[in-house]
Amino acid sequence: MTTVKAGNTLREAYLAAQAKYFPANGILPDTLFFTMPQYNTWIALMDNQNQEDILKYAHEVVDNGFPAGVLMIDDNWQRYYGNFSFKSERFPDAKGMIDELHGLGFKVMVWICPFVSPDSPEYRDLAAKGYLLQSPDGAPAILNWWNGYSACYDLTNPAAADYFVKVLRQAQAEYGIDGFKFDAG
Repeated sequence: MTTVKAGNTLREAYLAAQAKYFPANGILPDTLFFTMPQYNTWIALMDNQNQEDILKYAHEVVDNGFPAGVLMIDDNWQRYYGNFSFKSERFPDAKGMIDELHGLGFKVMVWICPFVSPDSPEYRDLAAKGYLLQSPDGAPAILNWWNGYSACYDLTNPAAADYFVKVLRQAQAEYGIDGFKFDAG
């Protein structure tokens, strides 16, 4: 790791880091993010993300005269970390739910993180490809984070980052998801 001093204020340091590591690409995010409300199911449901309550929440938003905007389905919708399929026991018709949310006027995002549950098929596949952060001994690192212990995509590896995007795009196509709330990385 290299430490660099850039400027004399936090603003100057931020602008230097932004220019080097995440320069503006000239593409404005969807204006919906700035013009309409963003609803997050974590506030209402915490860990209990499920189809019935998410639809109830969305209908209550619209029925009470609030405008539809972006609805973010938060953590605990997916089978486990690293798998981007809805839990069938909580979401018996995830695609139908998202279609209904779209019909109400919402754009739908789902919470995701770069963590991968150990001892899962995804973990074994990603470890074999070398797509996970490694410990000094070269084995996949198992990291302690607020939801326990997990491996993590090595997003500094372009092949791993490309694969991560590919898997997310597949989930978008399968369910009709409009975007993702990236967290915990």
